[in-house]
Amino acid sequence: VVEAGLALLWKICLPREDDNTIVLGGSLENIHSAVSILDRAKTPEVFEAGCGLVANFALVQAFPPDVAHRVATRICNLLDDPEFRTREVANAAIHTLCNLYANDFAKPGMVTVGALLPTALSLLEEFPDEEEVVEYVCLTVSRAAREDSEKKQFLAGPTMFRLVRMAFESFVTDRGSKPSYAIKDAALCFFACISGCEIGAHTLVDSGLQAELQTMLAMEMDSDFRQIL
Repeated sequence: VVEAGLALLWKICLPREDDNTIVLGGSLENIHSAVSILDRAKTPEVFEAGCGLVANFALVQAFPPDVAHRVATRICNLLDDPEFRTREVANAAIHTLCNLYANDFAKPGMVTVGALLPTALSLLEEFPDEEEVVEYVCLTVSRAAREDSEKKQFLAGPTMFRLVRMAFESFVTDRGSKPSYAIKDAALCFFACISGCEIGAHTLVDSGLQAELQTMLAMEMDSDFRQIL
């Protein structure tokens, strides 16, 4: 009953498309109530629904940075537990982290969560065929490393780069005229991020990916993707 109720609350609390507001209201009291669900979650199902609810509230401008830190730490810790590393939990958890990093008010609280990048890497290793996991991992780590050269170097390492490139080939280049535009956008953000450090720039050139991206740029008609490229 608890799991079903939380799942229903998660769904009805989706942000409105016109103004990104939350149906229940983004008060601090509601935010703390949602976060307390994560703190008390004893099953993957409750944790998944709690992540989904917090992901919605993470779109609220007033999301406190200290609460963001608490949420991110809790997510990283629970994802170390094999019981909680389900496909569904991975989707909801990385979506929450991504939304928190997209919130300028919450983002300062995320900076000191040291386990975040290794956690994101482990999800990419375990769920390389899960489109939403790949998308939100790429976006999350790109936002995390945007202004941090050390994090960019971590992302440019052989394991992370290889996994993102494999996903890019699987979801984009190998699909011809029917690519996953979500993965295309997210992966390009990742490549753009790591190009901001010397190691990443060399990795892009040495791997031959730079040439592939230049070819895509010459053929790309969509203005948004051209800008990213």
